[in-house]
Amino acid sequence: MFKAKYYDKIYREKDYQKEVSFLKKHLIGETILDIGGGTGTRAVLLEREGFECLNIDPDEMMIRISKSKGIASVRSAIENPTLAIEGTIKGLLDNAIMVFDVFNFLQDPLKAFKNVHWYLKKRGRLIFDFWDYEKRLKGFSIKWQGLFTRISYKKWQGNDVRVYFWFPFKFFGEKHRLALRSQKTIQECLKETGFRIINTIKGESETTIIAEKI
Repeated sequence: MFKAKYYDKIYREKDYQKEVSFLKKHLIGETILDIGGGTGTRAVLLEREGFECLNIDPDEMMIRISKSKGIASVRSAIENPTLAIEGTIKGLLDNAIMVFDVFNFLQDPLKAFKNVHWYLKKRGRLIFDFWDYEKRLKGFSIKWQGLFTRISYKKWQGNDVRVYFWFPFKFFGEKHRLALRSQKTIQECLKETGFRIINTIKGESETTIIAEKI
């Protein structure tokens, strides 16, 4: 995972605005399980819009930061939920979201979808996206934020990617193992775990799937 202490420097609130505006159009009810929600910034923005969020993330420091922002947060991976989640939210949630390519961090999407199904109300929604192949292979990226500059570089080898970030006076690099799953595989996983796709939305560099629990 990205080093939590740098995460809010890499991604500011304004980086989530477009994402949150999109989600508002497709979320139902009031409650959201934000899977891989990191430091909770997206949940903060969604709660300002009137939703109630539970953020889960496997990184302990991410969860500490999320809690410091007033977000209900549990350290957990969706494939292997902790006891702090199991037994407390079965069938209670209106939505589950996995955005910013969190889906491709999953090692076992079938198990993840089964657990999401367990948490959602009948007709609850699962909203997740995955980046296009070309986007994932993109090399250098430079982003200007006033006087703040972020330069990143991705280097791929099979399903392993090394991501490097440069900031003023700061540098760090990390390694991730990601999957490149076909849309057909995704559709089969959803069907097997009790979901039906109600919308597939193609963006500039990602595809978003909106599925409903049946």
